Amino acid sequence: MWILGLLLTLPAQAEDCDASSLSKTLRAAGPSESAAAFSALAECDAAVAKREAKNAFGDMNPTHDGYKALVKAVQIGVTEPAVGWVDQLQSDTRSHAIAALGKACANSEPVQAFFVGRAESLGDDFWDQRWYKGLSKCRSEAVSELLWDRLSEGVGRDYALYYGVLEAYTRSTGEAAIPNIGALLKDSKDGEVQSQLVASLFDAVQTAGEGKIIPKVAEPAVEAILSVADSLDTKALNQARQTLLQLDAERQSDELAAVVHKDMVQDDGSFLWATVVLETATCKNGKVMQRVQSASVKEGGNTWGDQAQGKVKEAVEVAWVLDLAERCKGSGEIQFYVSETPLKGKTEIKDWIDAKVKEVRLEEVKKFVEMDHPQIVI
Repeated sequence: MWILGLLLTLPAQAEDCDASSLSKTLRAAGPSESAAAFSALAECDAAVAKREAKNAFGDMNPTHDGYKALVKAVQIGVTEPAVGWVDQLQSDTRSHAIAALGKACANSEPVQAFFVGRAESLGDDFWDQRWYKGLSKCRSEAVSELLWDRLSEGVGRDYALYYGVLEAYTRSTGEAAIPNIGALLKDSKDGEVQSQLVASLFDAVQTAGEGKIIPKVAEPAVEAILSVADSLDTKALNQARQTLLQLDAERQSDELAAVVHKDMVQDDGSFLWATVVLETATCKNGKVMQRVQSASVKEGGNTWGDQAQGKVKEAVEVAWVLDLAERCKGSGEIQFYVSETPLKGKTEIKDWIDAKVKEVRLEEVKKFVEMDHPQIVI
């Protein structure tokens, strides 16, 4: 503890420090004190710290101070003892060391070069040990190229690794990643990979805007999604819908419904849906009545299934009279049903309505009224 106390009393400015005294302190330090001693020496005199580094990293504890010392060593070019120390760490403590380097990476060319050098020397172990996790906030051309080269190799068998590298690449590269992600999307036939690539475009845009969506940056990401929409599978299209909403492209998000349900698009570009409205009333005299009203619905071909019910309900409440309970001076409920997807034509609409009416009708109800309405256009 006397060593730590000595370190805390040292002057903060390097020009006022005593490198010789700090060297002696470092040599006398134990595993729990050597990190702080090395950092203090490095702040004082980097050249002396380089010579003394071997005395710091031999059995230095993997603590917060240890990770700070690691970063300092890399920044002043003491890579050999730093690498030796990191390589003997367990995976959990190594991840903390990588994270510490990652925080310093954006503003330190030596740290950037260190990561690139680690990739060259470790080969596959660089990726297996997840060194790339430290690069998510490291804006550097060399780092971007390193991550892109790995992505360009394809998914292989390790999807989790690929997605992790993808995240690091988009978050570290920002808007410059958008064209490359678009190119990967065009080549991908795997729906799961497509989904991840689409989602990563939002990461690239919001990183460029520091958490905000800048229209000029979002536009190429939106175009990248729309340009491949016809080749995306259903899961990826649903992800594309959500990503476009995140990119403030609500209109384009809605228009993707026509791609999802392309087999249901009518000649004029519209969708046809079916709706059934069930009124169930317990009248003043105690009798239960039901009334079903139904119709086909035509809309512009830009509505998803989970949007259809709200739109149809709003139109029906204006166009139809729903007063069964009121007429028999009782109480009741009104239930709205809309087909989950657009339907192909009149036959499919009739079949859906017939099946839904059969499903909702209560057998014990004697008074049952059915009403067909003209097509609703919304």
